[in-house]
Amino acid sequence: MKKILFSLCMATTLVLGGADSFAQKGKLYTFPIGVESYTYRASFPKNVIATLDTIKALGITDMEGGAPKGMTEAEFKKLCDERGIKISATGGGYEELAKDPMPAINKAKALGASFIMCAWIPHERGKFNLDNAKKLLRILIGSAKR
Repeated sequence: MKKILFSLCMATTLVLGGADSFAQKGKLYTFPIGVESYTYRASFPKNVIATLDTIKALGITDMEGGAPKGMTEAEFKKLCDERGIKISATGGGYEELAKDPMPAINKAKALGASFIMCAWIPHERGKFNLDNAKKLLRILIGSAKR
């Protein structure tokens, strides 16, 4: 177990470029590192600013999520912008998106997000297929044409 943990730590160091002596030309991985804000679901309610500072300190520059409770999208975006954290995507529930996707679209725009993620599409257990996904796409495309 210790060998596996050590190997994972070394691989992470090489990928993130934390030890240039191991990676001769700097970082091996140069694409922005992202995180799902849900990862910090216990931290955000305690202290949003400290949580964002932790995310920044970890070198994370991209996030999927939305404003924590009690904070507007504009306030949250400002705090993220100050730390160089881009919100590339936010989420929306299937029922919300199927009923009227405009509130989710407006939320995404306020956060500066380019994408809306839907974590769950209703389907018969064990039988998810392309048609299930296309159903939501037809709803969203139909709404976009309005």
